[in-house]
Amino acid sequence: RHHPSIVIFAGNNEDYQVAEQLGLELDYDDKTSDFRKTNFPARHIYEITLPAAVKRNCDVYYHRASPYSGHGKPTTDRTFGDIHQWNVWHGSQEPWHNWDILSGRFVSEFGMQGFPNIRTVDYWLGGDKS
Repeated sequence: RHHPSIVIFAGNNEDYQVAEQLGLELDYDDKTSDFRKTNFPARHIYEITLPAAVKRNCDVYYHRASPYSGHGKPTTDRTFGDIHQWNVWHGSQEPWHNWDILSGRFVSEFGMQGFPNIRTVDYWLGGDKS
């Protein structure tokens, strides 16, 4: 509440998305298995260990992952949870002005290449401005 730049406290970045893409053992309805005995053992950390630690130490909302939809939906679902939208910079390489159709319930990452300040470029090029 005293850090307005922190939007969500996520247990990982894109791990569930990778698990979906690789076809790992990921049954979103299963809440009781020992995930450490699956081919996606990190799920134990994201769903058991980290939520308990956060609850014990603060009142910040904990989100298992980013992106993560919950409700048994894939991480790319635009109607639940958050999504990472990188289809401007890579993926389908949409025009940037299609931002309104690239939306979701909450876009926690919107990927678009940002170039460094010209002074940074000059410094790393040894001052050569040609």
